[in-house]
Amino acid sequence: MDYFVLFFIHVDTRKVHIAGITANPDDPWMAQQARNLCMVSDDWPDKPEYFVCDKDTKFTAQFEELLKQDGIKLKRTAIRAPNQNAYAERFVQTIQQECLDPPRSEPFSNSRSRARARALR
Repeated sequence: MDYFVLFFIHVDTRKVHIAGITANPDDPWMAQQARNLCMVSDDWPDKPEYFVCDKDTKFTAQFEELLKQDGIKLKRTAIRAPNQNAYAERFVQTIQQECLDPPRSEPFSNSRSRARARALR
């Protein structure tokens, strides 16, 4: 099963706000996340002026309208241009590597245990 994570990154501070996780990011869920972002961002010292996202259909007209009502402009990146949203792309890559990939063994721990095994023979 796939899960979708909606997150916002403040580029200046690199702080990440995890808005929500769902298996079904439908229009009502996305609208609620937009409302939540508007309420939470009121307490931030630097209120966001714009929101950069890709052209995914999950970012609906209602989502955009709710942000616009709060003074946040929606800027969409070009198709197949991950470099236009590099901070988000890097965050996703880091989460995938650190949390979802199988753990990697440490190179020195294996060589030490092999050396000990040879020494015990």
